[in-house]
Amino acid sequence: MFLLLSGEGPTDMGAATNDAAVCEGDAFLKGPMAVIVDQVVQGELGYSVFEYGSFGFVSEQRLAEHARELKAVKKALRLPGKKQAKETRCPYSGADRQGEGSGA
Repeated sequence: MFLLLSGEGPTDMGAATNDAAVCEGDAFLKGPMAVIVDQVVQGELGYSVFEYGSFGFVSEQRLAEHARELKAVKKALRLPGKKQAKETRCPYSGADRQGEGSGA
C-alpha cells in the first residue's frame, strides 16, 4: 500500500522539509494528523507506512495548481448531453469542415 497525504500545512498532515511541492521519505515532516492516519492504518493492516517508507506528500498549493491546469485544458471531444442532442452532433461536426478545400 502506498499512502499519499495532502493537507493544509505542518500542523495538519505535515509538510516537506525542503519546501518542495511533492516529497517522499525523509523529506517529509509528519504532522499530527499524519501520525493518526498511520496509527489507523497500522491497526487495520498491521504495519506502519512510515516505517516502510511507502508514503508521499503533495502540498495543498500544488493540488490547487494542478486543478487549475486541468480546468484550463480545452475539451477536444464534445459528447451529447442536455444542450446538444446525439442526433445533431454529426451534422454540426461535418458543417465545421464543409468549407475547407472547396475553394469557397
